[in-house]
Amino acid sequence: MFRFLAKSALATFIWKRYHRPILATLTLLLGYFLVGMVHGDYVDYAHSAQDTTGLWLSYLLKWVLLITFTLIYYFYLKRILRTPEPAIQQTPPPTNGTKNTREPPSASDPFAGIRDKKTLKSHADRALDKAFRPKN
Repeated sequence: MFRFLAKSALATFIWKRYHRPILATLTLLLGYFLVGMVHGDYVDYAHSAQDTTGLWLSYLLKWVLLITFTLIYYFYLKRILRTPEPAIQQTPPPTNGTKNTREPPSASDPFAGIRDKKTLKSHADRALDKAFRPKN
């Protein structure tokens, strides 16, 4: 039971992290397979028809396609596996022993009034205050 869970967790971790390179590799292998099959079928046809004059073009096309698929795969992996550049951490300016005072809110700040209240009360708090207020 534990072995199954460990294998499933490992497979899930690998899939989540590397699903794009895995799919790209499978696509590349499928492309190689299809090019090889089509080329092999044409070579068999050319030999059975005893017309090997265009065989050089088949080999040229096969290698051009294989190199093109490989280059597309290489540049795709280079793009998706690019590590993000580390963010430059900015150090705060020295305070020289003074406290940071908040700047006055701008006129376009819709939350300035809420930020300046001493206590915030929700609708439920106001309803409770109203319900338990002593009646005179």
